[in-house]
Amino acid sequence: MRIIALLFLLCYNINAAELPDGGDELLGERQLNYSGAKHGSGGRADGVYHISSTQLGNFWNVQLISALEGPLKKGSLVALRFEARCTKSADESGCGWMTPYLQRNGAPYNKFINQRLSIPRTWKTFILAGYADDNYKNDGFALGFGAGQAIQSIEIRNISVQNYADSKKIADIPLTKSSYQGREANAPWRKTANDRIEKLRKGQLSVQLLDADGKPIANKQVTLKMQRHAFPFGAAMNPWRLVGDSEDDKQYQKHVLAYFNAGTFENALKWGAWSEGWNKKNWNKPQTVKALEWCKAHDIPMRGHVIVWPSWKHLPKSLKAQQNNPDAIKQAVNQHIDEITTATGDLLTEWDVVNEPFTNHDLMDICGNEVMLDWFQRMRQRLPKTALAINDYGIITVPFDDAHVEHYYKTISYLIENDAPLDVIGIQGHFSGYPPSMDRILSQLDRFAKLGLKIRITEFDIDTLDEDLQADFTRDLYTAAFSHPSVIGVQNWGFWAKAHWRPRAAMFRADWTPKPNALAYKQLIYADWWSEETKQSDADGMVSCSAFYGSYLIEIEGGHTKTIDHLPMQELQTLVIP
Repeated sequence: MRIIALLFLLCYNINAAELPDGGDELLGERQLNYSGAKHGSGGRADGVYHISSTQLGNFWNVQLISALEGPLKKGSLVALRFEARCTKSADESGCGWMTPYLQRNGAPYNKFINQRLSIPRTWKTFILAGYADDNYKNDGFALGFGAGQAIQSIEIRNISVQNYADSKKIADIPLTKSSYQGREANAPWRKTANDRIEKLRKGQLSVQLLDADGKPIANKQVTLKMQRHAFPFGAAMNPWRLVGDSEDDKQYQKHVLAYFNAGTFENALKWGAWSEGWNKKNWNKPQTVKALEWCKAHDIPMRGHVIVWPSWKHLPKSLKAQQNNPDAIKQAVNQHIDEITTATGDLLTEWDVVNEPFTNHDLMDICGNEVMLDWFQRMRQRLPKTALAINDYGIITVPFDDAHVEHYYKTISYLIENDAPLDVIGIQGHFSGYPPSMDRILSQLDRFAKLGLKIRITEFDIDTLDEDLQADFTRDLYTAAFSHPSVIGVQNWGFWAKAHWRPRAAMFRADWTPKPNALAYKQLIYADWWSEETKQSDADGMVSCSAFYGSYLIEIEGGHTKTIDHLPMQELQTLVIP
């Protein structure tokens, strides 16, 4: 599958569109120069520009830039073409992030092309376009490539900036589009997945109507209406939104209840937030507990994220002072485990015990890998009925990050072999606009399923400007996960643009308008995977149909109703009608 996926990417790039004829070149022989902070570098060699950033920050902190030849008339159509690839990335998607732009060459630096792009590991052609927002003289406007928003290295080549004035419209420009293998309606994986869903997520729902004397009631019209999925479709949430009373808070609560039946807090249960070392207005213990109680009252099972994120940048500063004292570190973690589990108790049904061990391992470096066993054992002692999980990124999102995948597999194997009470493999899903093939994703799920544990997709989003791609991939990722026998849930990492770490990955815009990905998600869970049947009871008082697992409202002719749960291996349910 790896070779197929690579060929797909290469073919896609080879066949990339070119700019139409008729434009005037604005960059010409001018060279881009590095401009930025000390935590970056850039230059040009053998016709290829390179730019690197060693810290997270604003995109303009690390950039290549050049003034352009003018003049340029207001309203003129300008198109930018270039090729780029990412050679090194610390981002969870495995891709790089770059912001090409055209702007005024001086304050106030207004931009008329400005687009954040994810840059894949193989060469890709990008084409952007925009209309000049002002009249510019020679050297009055500039081209830039900003890369300071991530820790990464990117190469750029074959740059062209074309001025079409009024001879072309933006519809004439072959703007960059991406895709992924398996997106096609007739892709082979799709039928196989849908067949598995029918067998795995549905079962025969049978009820028998009896009168007060225990005799069957025949010829009664019965409607079986699904109310809620048994499969957890969750989201990361902000606790202050769940307990707030602003209009947006009320909309937030309404959307949680309408679209999700499970959840987690994005940050509130991380050690720094829990210890109130962050913004206390947004993250404080009383508010977090109150929000958890709100979720429990609304029958929303919640995951705890996370007990130990074992690197200094994610731990309290006070702990780093003990870096030469392994015993003190162990004691501090145990105290944290005891305190947070006491405070949250049965408000959480699952906990991430360890997060992202491939790139976050400072505590293991000091205390040894066996310290992870201690954390799991301590958690089991504290919460004997709570599912315990490990969590990491890059497992299904990156086409060829085999070192990361292998490390995660070996870490889980180590925990299992040493009797750690590990129940769930958490696999994140932060995708860029260049997702891997569906076959790659399914094969990775298959591989980790061989470890014998359940799998949860813990942090799904896809960050791209291409909303059609975003919607299609949302549909397909959910379909693949829902079809897999080891997957026990999928959670979006947020859903609203004003409460999302990557706003354009959200399902709902800032004004609560649903995006195409929200509509695709809703189509799946409330239409394609939703059951409702109306039937007549037979001579034995029986009504039966194949239905998705979940809770059902049974409406019986004559005004009688009953709510039941439909779960795998469930026996016949009898309903006594007075």
